[in-house]
Amino acid sequence: MKFAKQLSTELTAFSPEWQTHVIPYKRLKKTLKRPDEGEISLDQVYDFLKHLCSEEFESMPFPAELLANPNHEFAPLLVNSLFSLNDFLHRAKVSIEESLLHIRSQLASVTNSDSVDLAQWRVFMEEYDQIHLSNQTQAPLKLISYTKLKPLLHKLIHQVKVDKIFTKFKDPKSKRVLFNILNVSQQILTLIHFNELNQLALKKILKKMAKTTQTLTPQQMSELVLKFNPLFEHSQILIKDWGTVILKCLPSTSDYECPVCYDIAWRPIRLKCGHLFCLLCCLQAQFRNMPDCPMCRTKNAMKEADSLNIDLKMQELMKQKFPLEIKKKGKHNMAERDKMYYQQITGRKVNQGQNGCSIM
Repeated sequence: MKFAKQLSTELTAFSPEWQTHVIPYKRLKKTLKRPDEGEISLDQVYDFLKHLCSEEFESMPFPAELLANPNHEFAPLLVNSLFSLNDFLHRAKVSIEESLLHIRSQLASVTNSDSVDLAQWRVFMEEYDQIHLSNQTQAPLKLISYTKLKPLLHKLIHQVKVDKIFTKFKDPKSKRVLFNILNVSQQILTLIHFNELNQLALKKILKKMAKTTQTLTPQQMSELVLKFNPLFEHSQILIKDWGTVILKCLPSTSDYECPVCYDIAWRPIRLKCGHLFCLLCCLQAQFRNMPDCPMCRTKNAMKEADSLNIDLKMQELMKQKFPLEIKKKGKHNMAERDKMYYQQITGRKVNQGQNGCSIM
């Protein structure tokens, strides 16, 4: 399929407002012809476009010789479309950024420690993280593409339906916030798609220009294409901002893990060497006569740990941030301690199962 037809087909997915700001590839292609005697050389257009890029798309008058020739439409048409596109993309970015700020404040109100929907929000955050949508924010900008992000977003939406998160929310505000999150995700995806189409259209029309002039070297062509890249980086920046808004609204238990059992370090025991472990792992280390710190091998760090080693500030912080996880961990700790005491009294070993703590 020729690119002009492909572009026309893909643009049907966008609203009329978006379509009016696309680079007019088909029209530009028609105006691009080998200059006859007396017409403006396309080399002059190339020099002007380089100058335009150096000014970061700020408004400037066209060279008089370009405007004076009515037969030369290419330069004014391309530059006007770039100005229009840049202005539109900037407004779209600002609009989405305002939505992100609004969602950030909304999330803060529905994900506090007193929220009745905290558990469901954690389920959503886990799904968001598991599909690696957030991991895309760590990739180089050039690797973040519409074709990669589209299936990830669809998978997230599908998982939200499977987990019935909407129906499990008790607070109506939570439902609205989740709807806004998915809606803004779709807006960012649309912006990325629109950027890619325009970037490809610009690249192809510049290649047509280079072929017509027969004077541009491959290096000149590459330099010109690279100079226009900042125009299309709006959505890539938003992707990074988006990952921050979603994943940072709730603290992660991974930041408070015990390095032995990889569960939340409740109750947190701070050894004399500074390493932090959950109470259960400390008790099991002492029970199994493993006196040294398993991380740095500090002598007798585990053996000498007692109630005075509880990190009270960390413990209070965990209470505020992870009430549900602490409740679950507390039940698990009690069961494991009962097993240890039973074994100590009777001398019989108890099968700890797959979830038991273990010192390596």
